[in-house]
Amino acid sequence: MPRIAFAAALGFAASLAQAQYSNAYFFGDSLTDSGVFTNLVAAFGDATANKFTTNPGNVWSQNLGLRYGLSVTPGYAVDPASAQFAATGGNNYAIGGARATLQPGVFAIPAFAANIVPLAAQITTNLGQTGGRANAGALYAYWGGANDVFFQAGAVAQGLPLANAAANVATAAGDAVTQINQLRSAGASSLIVIALPDMGVNPYAASDPTGATGQLLTAFSGAYNDALRQGLIATGTNGIVYLDPGPVLADILARPAMYGITNTTIPACGAISSLGCGAAQQIPGSATFLFADGVHPSAHVHGILADWVYGVLAAPGQLAALSAIPVGRLGAQWRAVDNRVRDFATSAGARGFYVTGDYAPARIDATAASPSLKGNGKTVGLGYDRALGNSMLGVSLGLADHSYDLGGAGGSIDYEELIVSGYGATRFGAAYLDATLSYASLDYTIQRNVALGPLVTSNSGATSGRQTGIKLGAGYHFGSGNLVHGPVAAISWERVRVDGYTETASPTALTFGGQESKSLRHRLGWQLIGEMPSGWGKLRPYARITHEKEYEDNRGAFSVGVAGSPFTFSTPSRGTKDSWGLLAAGVSIDRKDVNVHLGFTSSFSKSGAREQAFMVTVGAPLN
Repeated sequence: MPRIAFAAALGFAASLAQAQYSNAYFFGDSLTDSGVFTNLVAAFGDATANKFTTNPGNVWSQNLGLRYGLSVTPGYAVDPASAQFAATGGNNYAIGGARATLQPGVFAIPAFAANIVPLAAQITTNLGQTGGRANAGALYAYWGGANDVFFQAGAVAQGLPLANAAANVATAAGDAVTQINQLRSAGASSLIVIALPDMGVNPYAASDPTGATGQLLTAFSGAYNDALRQGLIATGTNGIVYLDPGPVLADILARPAMYGITNTTIPACGAISSLGCGAAQQIPGSATFLFADGVHPSAHVHGILADWVYGVLAAPGQLAALSAIPVGRLGAQWRAVDNRVRDFATSAGARGFYVTGDYAPARIDATAASPSLKGNGKTVGLGYDRALGNSMLGVSLGLADHSYDLGGAGGSIDYEELIVSGYGATRFGAAYLDATLSYASLDYTIQRNVALGPLVTSNSGATSGRQTGIKLGAGYHFGSGNLVHGPVAAISWERVRVDGYTETASPTALTFGGQESKSLRHRLGWQLIGEMPSGWGKLRPYARITHEKEYEDNRGAFSVGVAGSPFTFSTPSRGTKDSWGLLAAGVSIDRKDVNVHLGFTSSFSKSGAREQAFMVTVGAPLN
């Protein structure tokens, strides 16, 4: 079972800096409708009772829009006098009672049911307003089929043979596949498709003492899902955020109190429809009921559904950091090597064995698609180098532990790193060249938190990775004696590959594909090195300031899907192309039998990030 905690205690909050999507478009029925019938219910008194939920609460589409700073407004408005539906220019085209392709819809008043716009026409309206092409930066969502199931179940009750009704349900699912692919062909790159819940588990079905209604609705909704799933598999599984609400709703029914739900059987609106049921008509204290009416969820549950969808959409941005974090984290060993090279280049200090410790805290701000990161890396290492005339060769072995928290209490990324490096340097009078080659194995432990109303589920996973890097450096020293200074330059390349993995079983578990990040970076600056005697030994303070520039953008994408599902989607990871400054300072202390180095580095003017490092090295010279 996933570990759980309460969101209030964790302070769980959205941590995205701005909207990830330029807009959001919704197609569906009463589960998604955000107020198409406002004019109709206003004619009876309460215009706020305009949705199929515990009004005036939001439905999931509105809540999801809020997560991205987007307003979700009805794409149609009904005229109570003519029972016609007119497009409004809003972005939520879902209409209560809508079927996939056919009319009439499912609505209590026949005149309105006859004109309810099916999902096929909803999509046509949307694409007609956008020139026939989807908005590539927008989010699209399709959730239909429920009214086709209800319509066919009603037809069976009126005498339609069961086989005919089942075939009609399959046809509706096939129509849904066609409509979804129409959106894909038009260029919808971020597309949510939601399957039906078990429609036989609700107060309406439970009101049939024979159980026949529930059995039929369960069978038809399951058949619709099977046909929808197989149809989409046949036409391509990539690029679809396919979501089955069944596991989440089953967990809600099994543990309602954990989700803040106090009643799972009685509708908040009693025997009346939730459309037109305002706060005054609802049972006192029913805000935390599961159902608003016989078939529709309460606003509380709509909030949970929106959290669930958001948790899936946010996952790629959360965990793109798996390959991004290690980039540059070879720096612990490279910093130790830099110190050895600097001493060698100034003909100071003897070669030999050394041990090093490095503590590197870092903070990365949130972006539109990625949460903030805050954590640190701790590295211990053992090395040996030897001078060979005007050259030096060395090798080092390091073990690092890195821990980072995802912003908004979104989880954590921890990984251990075993690093081996070989390095060398050559002096040419006052000039020198150096090179370092490194390889690291990475072992990750990941926790991804998902808020579902008041409940936070923790999804855990583990995977491994590999990191390679090479750095070439050069420098020149002006001056002599107790003070030298001069330019330094370096270019480095790194690549991190992380294997895919599946989170441990839970209603919100996901599968993540492998990912890769690369770095190509230059360093150009100036350093100052002094030398002075002291009671502790010979002191060699130094300071260096450099301009660092990253050339790789790393806006690649990796696949994510619900665990056990063949459907995958991807979103771009955070870009890394940037330039910044780096300050390094420290002191080396040389004695006959030991040398000690203390150092510090800090980035500055780095967009959205701050990185520091504190290091100590103790060496035993071999003269």
